[in-house]
Amino acid sequence: VLETDYIRASLSLGSKGLTHARLGSGEMGLIDANIPFDTIELDAYKVDKFCIMNVEPLPGIYVPRLIERFWLLGVAEKSTKGFLACRFVFSSEVRAQDVHDILIDAFLGDWKPMSYISVKDLNYPPGSGMMGYILPEIRNMLWSTVSLDNAMAHHANKVKEKLRQNLGFSINYGQLGHPERRWLIENTFK
Repeated sequence: VLETDYIRASLSLGSKGLTHARLGSGEMGLIDANIPFDTIELDAYKVDKFCIMNVEPLPGIYVPRLIERFWLLGVAEKSTKGFLACRFVFSSEVRAQDVHDILIDAFLGDWKPMSYISVKDLNYPPGSGMMGYILPEIRNMLWSTVSLDNAMAHHANKVKEKLRQNLGFSINYGQLGHPERRWLIENTFK
C-alpha cells in the first residue's frame, strides 16, 4: 500500500499520518539536513502577558515599564538539534532588525551565561548553553539553508537580500500552513 498509495498509507497512522499525508508523496525531498550546519531553523514565539519590567535606561536608574506582549526568538541547528541563539524582543511585533540580529548572534556564537542571576538558587546546569559557548570551534560556521515561516519580518529586504548575500545562505520559506517542515523549532515553542 505504501508504494502504491502513500496518502492512504499515511492516513492509516492516525493524526501523525495526517501530517505525513499533507507533506508529500513519500518520495525523498531535495532538501535534507543530514550534516551539521546544513540547515538552521528560526522562529518566534509570542507571549501575550501583562507584566512589569524594571528597565535601566541609565546605570543605577530603574524605571518600571508595563509589558503587554513579548517574543522569544530562537535559532536551532536541525541536524544536532542544538540551539545557536535566542533572544527576547519586547515589542508588539518582531522586526526585520530582530531577525537580522539573531542570525548574526547565531553566526558569531559568542553567547555567554549571565554572570549575575537575581533569582535565588537559579543556576545554569553544568555543560549547558548555546552551541557556540559549549563548542567554541563552531563559532563563525556558516549554514547552507535557513528555514523560516512566512512572517513579514522574514520577507524584509534586510533579511532576504542583504543578510543572505553577506553570509551566503539560501532561504526556505516553506509552504503556507505547514509548520511541520520546521518541526524542531516549532515543537520547541509548544
